[in-house]
Parts: sequence; structure tokens; C-alpha cells
Amino acid sequence: MTQAAAVEPREGFGADLAGRWNRFWFAPVLPDNLGVCRVLFYGLLLAYFATVRYDGWATIPRSFYDPVWPFEKFHIPILRDPYLGLAAAAWKAALLLACAGFLTRFSTAIAFVLGAYLIGLPYNFGKTDHMTAIVVFTLGFFALSHAGDAFSIDALIRRRFRRIPPPAPSGEYRWPVRAVWLTMAVRGQRGSVAMARRKVWARSESNSSVSSRFGHQRSSRWAKSSPGQRAARAERGDPMSQWNRQCSRTRRWTSIGRPSSPATISAVSRALV
Repeated sequence: MTQAAAVEPREGFGADLAGRWNRFWFAPVLPDNLGVCRVLFYGLLLAYFATVRYDGWATIPRSFYDPVWPFEKFHIPILRDPYLGLAAAAWKAALLLACAGFLTRFSTAIAFVLGAYLIGLPYNFGKTDHMTAIVVFTLGFFALSHAGDAFSIDALIRRRFRRIPPPAPSGEYRWPVRAVWLTMAVRGQRGSVAMARRKVWARSESNSSVSSRFGHQRSSRWAKSSPGQRAARAERGDPMSQWNRQCSRTRRWTSIGRPSSPATISAVSRALV
């Protein structure tokens, strides 16, 4: 009896945890929220990349080529300029179709494949930032989802001409949004690691001597602080930085980041700006 009583709470806890997990990812919802997210995401992405040109990358000398791991592992080539222009035009057309919700499954898949290639292309020549990873993952989530079942031309065609009733609530309309949430949270964790490393840099004695080398006055608390401390204080006004700072406290017993690879920033990259 005692062993049975001890096992029951464990089974109840496991069942409750599994239920919470399933509800978080797959609780049935209407497709409206996912449809609105699709329109906003692809519309804003098209507005941002509409004027971005990708021709010229193939003419950069190979000495500046340092492929990132997807291009290196899968042996993805750098297309020539005419083909890069065609790929960029096809990608922007796919973004427009995905935003309108026409041929949604096909257009979102094309947008993901071409987008991952074109967005990752500059990183092979020295570009360094961490903002586009969420975009690429989100393109993949939409390509695997049923985002065209609401607020789309496809949904209008199904209802007007095929007489298909609106879809019922389903977990298929919930997990893509939750996956984007998780991706943003993981990205925030990486930001917290960078913030922790910046704190170490800000408190270093070598950094504190930077201001004195240039003859800055130290009459105020702001002036007395080092440049790294000023940057850390400026970021405290950002809500995401506040959240990252809280997350960094939970990572004190973990390794603080990985060594950054040297960036091949050169005159070529300045000419392409």
C-alpha cells in the first residue's frame, strides 16, 4: 500500500506535465491568429527586403570567402550574378504570394528555401549579426504550417467556389506561433550570455583606463564610469535587456558563450553597403 501510494503521485505529476506540454503546443485554436501572423510577417519582410539587392556577391574574390556551416556542410555554391538576381526576384514574389495567401503551401516553401539561401549569403563574406536567425526559423515554421487557412486567397477560393466550410479549431494553428515564441526565448538566452560577458568586460581594469587615456573629465558618476559600464547602463532601459539580465543569473554555473570566430570585414564589404 505504501509503495502504491508513493507511485501514484509520481504518475499524476508526469501526466499533468505531459498535459501541460500538449496544451502549450497543441491546444485547439481557430486559424485566425495564425493567418494574421502570416500576413504581418511576410508583409513586413517584403517591405524590408524589397530594395535589397544581391547581385555582386559572386564577383567578390575567393580570398574573402569564409563559408558558414550550412554552406560548408551541404556544399552550397555561390550563384552567379544573373542567377542571384533571378533568385532574389523569385523570393520576393514568393513573399508577396505568401502574404496574400495564394498557393500558400507552395509559396511559403519557396520563401523558406530561397530566403535561407539569400539571407545566409552575406555571412559567407564577413557579415556578423544575430537578428536574421529568427527570420529563417520563422520562414521554416510557416512552410510546415497551415497558415493559409484564414485571411488568405486560398481560404476565399475554398469557401466561395468549392463550398468547403471553415476549418475547425485545431492544434495545427497553435504550434507555429509557440515555436516562434520558443525561438525568440532561445535568442534572448544568447543575448543574456552576451550581456554577462559584457559585464566582465565593463568591470575590467583595462577598460576602465580607456577614458583616462583620452583625457575625459571624471566629475560625474557617468563620466567616472568606464565605456563598458556606460553601455551596460544604457541597455538597462531596454525591456529585453532587463529580461536578459535576469536570465543571465540562472546561467552563472554554465559556460559563458563560445569564442567568436574572426570576421573577415574588408574593403569589399564597405563597398557593398
